[in-house]
Amino acid sequence: MTWPALTPKPFVSQHLGERHLAVLRVSPEAQPTYQALVPDSSFGPGTLFIETLSVEATGAPGPVLALERTESDWRYWLLHSDGTVDREARPDECAPCHAAAPAAPLFGVPNRAEPSR
Repeated sequence: MTWPALTPKPFVSQHLGERHLAVLRVSPEAQPTYQALVPDSSFGPGTLFIETLSVEATGAPGPVLALERTESDWRYWLLHSDGTVDREARPDECAPCHAAAPAAPLFGVPNRAEPSR
């Protein structure tokens, strides 16, 4: 993935029930809107949000999570660490938490980077 990360350091992700470090990338044309995210922000079809995870304890590559804007909705994807598609996520896996996001389904640029060790 050649898109720049939107955070200077990895941040702790709340996904998947265990601690991961994450790097967030967004389609280049959507980056300014996402960085100034408000509840009524709008993103065009095809916009992608990519969260690349690594296992916090070991640094091993983890899964990649993708959120894709379609013409009428959002699609959630699980990908392997090499970027190939594992499967489309079931609605009950992602949508409930993302529905509570400040700019549903988007949480905004994380403001907490990885804790210093």
